[in-house]
Amino acid sequence: MTAAEASALKNAYEFFRRVENLLQIASGRPDYAVPEDAQALRALALVMGYEDARAFSAALAGHRLRVRRLFAALFYGDTAAPRSPTWLLEVENGSAAAKADLVERGFVDGAAAHRRLQRLAGMGLLLSGGRAHFEALLPELLNSLAAAPDPDQGLLRFTQLVEAYGAPGALYSLLQEHTGFRTLIIAICGSSRFLADLLRRDPALLDSLVSQASQGLEPSQVRGDLRAIARMQNKSLLRIGADDLMGLATEEETFLRLTELGEEVLQAVYGLAWRPLVRRWGKPRNRQGRDVRFAVLAGGKFGGREVDFGSDLDLFFVYEGDGKTRRGVPNSVFFTEFSQRLIALLAEEGLYSVDARLRPEGASAPMAISLVGYRRYLAQRAATWERMALSRARQVAGDAEFGARVLRAIERFVYSREVDAALVAQMQEMRQRMEPQGKRQVRINIKRGPGGIVDIEFVAQVLVLKWGYRDRSLRVGSTRRALQLLVEQGCLDPERGHFLLDAYEYLRAVEKGMRLASERASDALPTGRELEILSRALGAKDVAAFQDEVEACMQQTRRVFSALFAELTN
Repeated sequence: MTAAEASALKNAYEFFRRVENLLQIASGRPDYAVPEDAQALRALALVMGYEDARAFSAALAGHRLRVRRLFAALFYGDTAAPRSPTWLLEVENGSAAAKADLVERGFVDGAAAHRRLQRLAGMGLLLSGGRAHFEALLPELLNSLAAAPDPDQGLLRFTQLVEAYGAPGALYSLLQEHTGFRTLIIAICGSSRFLADLLRRDPALLDSLVSQASQGLEPSQVRGDLRAIARMQNKSLLRIGADDLMGLATEEETFLRLTELGEEVLQAVYGLAWRPLVRRWGKPRNRQGRDVRFAVLAGGKFGGREVDFGSDLDLFFVYEGDGKTRRGVPNSVFFTEFSQRLIALLAEEGLYSVDARLRPEGASAPMAISLVGYRRYLAQRAATWERMALSRARQVAGDAEFGARVLRAIERFVYSREVDAALVAQMQEMRQRMEPQGKRQVRINIKRGPGGIVDIEFVAQVLVLKWGYRDRSLRVGSTRRALQLLVEQGCLDPERGHFLLDAYEYLRAVEKGMRLASERASDALPTGRELEILSRALGAKDVAAFQDEVEACMQQTRRVFSALFAELTN
């Protein structure tokens, strides 16, 4: 054993013993399992002297890998040790032996995988030592990709990333030097098309995964520059996605961070839309010459602080009152134009799509409405379903004091009367209309299908309307938090409530897995190879077991939904 190997074992032993001692102190009993809970893992990392859970997990993975390699070399020796995969780089393309080896490792198209490996090795020749760095990476690259949901696509994405980076040797060196970074990049390529595409389109984002610096949107950095906003958004998306992928954040934390990112981007773009319009037309004022205020409000999952990867932002817009700008432009025209500019800018760099159907009168109505007009609409023409939809409303941009006034008007409408059987029946009928019909019903739709996410959201919102009429503490927008409070306050049977919470978290996890694995947002389970990949990504035994699990969850959810609505209508 070399001095370096002995030192590696000594360091690993001391690291593992310290972790073991801390775990046993925390639990008061023999304990050898590193916590899966994000908060507990973060606490352990800090006590161990690491900046965060990510740095600790990277160190742990590095020690384990080095010990595993030394163990295999010592106990199995050269004769029984696995053959180094570097031979794959020496044989010609089309080699039957190489193809068979890669298929045995888990690649579907062994020939294509072999071509990509040789291309990666060839790119390493562009820098002195580049090929050596790649050969050092190769065993872990192949082993990690073989365990990934889609090894073939993982290797393709890794190849595309190296090509896009433009300096293969430097990247190989960086990957070899930083264990945690290497583990993360291979995991991203093997598990998430969404995150891998972010890196491929802008390889400079790799630096943000090495650096531990804050990835927030700094106003001084993005003021006046839509591309800078888009880049900072992508950095944040990458970091949030990486933490989620590596198990360093809970589902709830991930959705909250994505929501906060949406707010930051919206507020940054708000200024870009506002300033040019004010320069052109002047500030909107009322008849007394005072500035007229404006509020952007959120609904849906954005309102409930439960945004997913690739989610739209549900927005609507209210201004304080009538009047004109300094150049005589009516306030209604100014704020409608401003709202449209805001939506267009959010779409311009692919930041967010906006769903503005929550606005009064729907898609055919002006984009912005005055507070007087909005109050009149709520009192006279608002539909029943809007009581549920607006129960999740909150302000996300604009004047905070004015936004609070708008929210008070909304709250009076939402909780204007008690929920009776007729109202529940209308809501149940509306839910049925939302279900996929005809050809769209063939595939399992985990959001709108019977027993899907929308069933759980409807239960939570109807019960919040019913019990929140008298208890203001129940007036929350988050589906998850609403279910928790309803159980705690005795408004929802604990068995049903806990099942709905578990079902909601499970279906949201499936939805998130679909978003991360694909380039497009879809609510329907994929088919064929894509379904197999998704089931592997979510840790299912096989495709059949995964489908059975999803269907069983949705069937039980629909039973609970139907029973609750039947009770509320009797």
